[in-house]
Amino acid sequence: MTTITQDMRFRLSLIRYAEKHGVTKAARKYKTNRQYIYRWKNRYDGTWDSLRDRSRRPHHHPDQHTDQELKLIRDMRRRNPHAGLVVFWVKLRQRGYSRSITGLWRVLKRLQCLPVKPANPKYIPKPYEQMTHPGQRVQIDVKHVPAACIVGDAECPVRTIRRLENGETKRPQLETVVRLCVALSLRWRLGEALLVRCGWVLRAGVYEDEVLRYVLEHCTDMALAEVRALLQGWGIYLL
Repeated sequence: MTTITQDMRFRLSLIRYAEKHGVTKAARKYKTNRQYIYRWKNRYDGTWDSLRDRSRRPHHHPDQHTDQELKLIRDMRRRNPHAGLVVFWVKLRQRGYSRSITGLWRVLKRLQCLPVKPANPKYIPKPYEQMTHPGQRVQIDVKHVPAACIVGDAECPVRTIRRLENGETKRPQLETVVRLCVALSLRWRLGEALLVRCGWVLRAGVYEDEVLRYVLEHCTDMALAEVRALLQGWGIYLL
């Protein structure tokens, strides 16, 4: 420590005045006792460090860690360098250690035996598989909606999906399949496959089938109510 405190300057001034005018006059001038002056005169050797307060820390106390306990802590820390404070304390308790966890923490700090954090594993990037054509890899997120939450026009598409999953042979109505394609916003290829799966084929040259084909190709992003209004404007009342 290189800091010179006010107490150290006071003691130096006191010693110099006592050497010049005597201890008694110095004690009267600085309002202290002669034993204080004699103690610092005997300790002063011409350096600032000799005027610094010494540590009042006791050299030992009756409840300090024994040599066997310190050896146990060092040995356990050497075998468990990454164990945290609580885990390390439990391991010591299993071997007869009876001190508190706060006392253990102070001893670990003093012995510089704090846990060592292991290094993070090296990041190894996974090889990227390059796709060769669009649609080669598709991710579909599925949301299960309980039947109690489904009301109105959504009930029919849900029943249709369940019939298809269960493999039932009953063919759903064309209106239901179109409503399902619009509700799920299926693109034309998927909607056409769903129609075939349900046993329906949109015929060329038939007005209603041509309109439904146009809706499935260009209007699946619209809301069901908007599609229904669009069809009604064309004179088709399916949805």
